[in-house]
Amino acid sequence: MEKAVLAAMILQTDTIMKVKDRLTVEMFTEDVHQGLFEVILQLDEAGKLVDLLTVSTQWKLKYPVDFEAHKGLDYLRNSILANRGIQQVDAYCDLLVNAYQVRVMRTALLTKEQELASGEDLLKVIADLQLLMEQCVAGCTPTDELMSIGEAAAQTLARLRENQRIRESGKSVGVPSGLVALDKIIYGFNPGNLIILAARPSDGKSALALFMAYKNAQRQRHTAFFSLEMSLDEIEGRLLSMGSKLEPRKIMQCNHTPEEWRLLDLSQQEQEPMPMMIGNCNDNTVDQIRMKAYTLWKKGALDILFVDYINLVNLGKESRNQTMDLALGYVARRLKTLANELKIPIVVLAQMNREIEKRHEPYSPVLSDLRNSGEIEQVADMVLFVQRPIRMGLYYEKETGIDWTNKIRLTIKKNRNGSTGIIQLVHNAWMTEFSDITN
Repeated sequence: MEKAVLAAMILQTDTIMKVKDRLTVEMFTEDVHQGLFEVILQLDEAGKLVDLLTVSTQWKLKYPVDFEAHKGLDYLRNSILANRGIQQVDAYCDLLVNAYQVRVMRTALLTKEQELASGEDLLKVIADLQLLMEQCVAGCTPTDELMSIGEAAAQTLARLRENQRIRESGKSVGVPSGLVALDKIIYGFNPGNLIILAARPSDGKSALALFMAYKNAQRQRHTAFFSLEMSLDEIEGRLLSMGSKLEPRKIMQCNHTPEEWRLLDLSQQEQEPMPMMIGNCNDNTVDQIRMKAYTLWKKGALDILFVDYINLVNLGKESRNQTMDLALGYVARRLKTLANELKIPIVVLAQMNREIEKRHEPYSPVLSDLRNSGEIEQVADMVLFVQRPIRMGLYYEKETGIDWTNKIRLTIKKNRNGSTGIIQLVHNAWMTEFSDITN
């Protein structure tokens, strides 16, 4: 159990945050595990990478006798191999806390038995034991999520006042989407929120997400875009298109005029100072995605994260006996937890199922249109649907009088913290480019 927790801290560095708030050194029974726990925390607090090699090196420096006695690197490697599939770290932490409290109680009972034998007053011994029991119960019951309504009211009002001050200054409270019409409704993407951006294939969800990411990077917000579908060249081709105004397809053909090369060079130079990280996370599990995000966050380099897309996340061996709905629900919960822990918005792309195509005009989406929706729609704080109505044959919407030629329909179907609605966006289908309706 102790090895399992230590292995999780090394393999999944985003678990360090929750473990260090729950466990202390004395809760580990073996000296070697106490030493390793200290080493991991020291590396994390120093902002250094926590992995098999760094932990082994630091362990050897800090506790050379223990390192040699347990054959250092071999001990760590064997512990990790034996426990690398562990998922329920929270449950193991609770068991360690409970076991520690039992040891404390057992020691206290033996001590009080000796005090009684020595003539100590019975009522005093009982009072001491009662106090100790209350402390043990408190230690076994996490209360960091509990708050009196008075404290909660004061905290909420302070946050609302600060939000009003920010809005009155003309800024967004959350991280702006890059689209004025959308931000007027949602006031930006709020820290701790999980936003689902869903569409049918080729309707523009990846293009819109990249556009939002690029706009945030232009404003010097630390942005990350993890794709499980596109290669780094494909992602960068679309980003270069935004700066050069050349079609992504043409950029990748490598048949450019001198003027086009000049535009591409200028686009590259514009990107140079932008704090945006891109990554091909093909076949990554949700915990690998969390680890990459946590590493960026520890460096102060993550204000908003985009994941493209949830249906391609490697569900791992643990999902073999689960339905797809439950497995993707687990992924969504893990990403929502990450958003809360890092206090950043996470925008996750998803596919819509074919049910939308069976409806009549105006082909309005509903939450159950999320493919394998299951728990995703429940976990998400916001659900946005991206549609190109002309792909379903809807060029002109009689009821609203909207001409959908060269336009995207962005439907805010769920917004836990605000309003819903429909937004029109101008979309250049050949470019990764979107803009608000100006009239």
